[in-house]
Amino acid sequence: MTTFLNVLLPLSTFIILYVLCYLRAHGLSPQSIKDVFRATVESKLQYAAPAWSGCCTAGDRVRLDAFLRRCVKLGYRDKSTPCIEDIFGDCDDQLFAKINTNSLHILQQYLPERSSINYSLRPRRHNETLITKTSELNDRDFIIRNIYKDLY
Repeated sequence: MTTFLNVLLPLSTFIILYVLCYLRAHGLSPQSIKDVFRATVESKLQYAAPAWSGCCTAGDRVRLDAFLRRCVKLGYRDKSTPCIEDIFGDCDDQLFAKINTNSLHILQQYLPERSSINYSLRPRRHNETLITKTSELNDRDFIIRNIYKDLY
């Protein structure tokens, strides 16, 4: 993942920031510039985020957050928009909810068996049986990451 951020991110961000600066210089409204930023940059960050966000190191996340803060400073993004952790979390939650509620979803087969609960406790995000975590690699897996999410 670090290779992606070291090679492709600087090149693609330079091009996108140049285009946004060019559009601003030619009279595009600030709201339209923010719309273009959301349609290009934020959509690229959200695309397949559940698959690749688990492989991001803490340093990668810091770099992505710094880039998004710089875009706020340049006026390409609203100050109230979420940070990269929230973007990744929202993408994970949306995909997991779709998988969990749609029995025909292609990833449904990778969920563990449903457990039968005979007692009444606080509501859970899911009723799946927990998978034993065996390595650090399991923390990067989308399904395991979301099954263990919000467990106390």
